[in-house]
Amino acid sequence: MEFYGNLRDMAGEKEINVMLPAGFNVMDLLNWLSEAYGEEFKSFILDTNNDLWSHFSIAVNDELIDRSGLGIKLTSGDTVKFLFPVVGG
Repeated sequence: MEFYGNLRDMAGEKEINVMLPAGFNVMDLLNWLSEAYGEEFKSFILDTNNDLWSHFSIAVNDELIDRSGLGIKLTSGDTVKFLFPVVGG
């Protein structure tokens, strides 16, 4: 997994490798990360309904997914990137 921006600061690292249980999907991963990195991390990626914030992007194997893709099963070797929008002018 690769973290960018504030998530990298919260995680304390840019990239981590983890072994996930068989059948884990993207939402399972988000919940696992929320437990591993705490409430600040969780509230940054998930809204009060425990759903991905609409402005947040996740790429699985370099393909962007949205909320409808949270059920995608992850397999060994998948790369997950957590991106957030760039703001400014």
